[in-house]
Amino acid sequence: MPWKRLLLIAGSFLLLTAAYERLQSVATMTGAAKAYLASLTPELRARTQFSMTSDERLNWHFIPIERKGVALREMTSEQKHLAEALLAAGLSQQGMIKAHTIMSLDQILKEAEKNTKRGYA
Repeated sequence: MPWKRLLLIAGSFLLLTAAYERLQSVATMTGAAKAYLASLTPELRARTQFSMTSDERLNWHFIPIERKGVALREMTSEQKHLAEALLAAGLSQQGMIKAHTIMSLDQILKEAEKNTKRGYA
């Protein structure tokens, strides 16, 4: 019977640890979002936030199209840093590596399509 008790204690510990980590993640992401939004001008902030019922909230594409949001090129270096911190708060380390890889490949695509009809503006 002692092994059942030990198993119960270990399971409880794992559940409490998972709950604590989740709360820490929420607090980290909330703080990062508040810091990012506070760094924006009123005009950029209005273009950053969308209601949950907005169609723009679902406008996710991997192709270069016009979006209503704010592009990194429009941000100051501080704002970019805070946007990066927000992204890191919501992604795992592997997720961040993938995001940076995709962003770096976007520059290659931009150069490759520079002089085509589909090219970037």
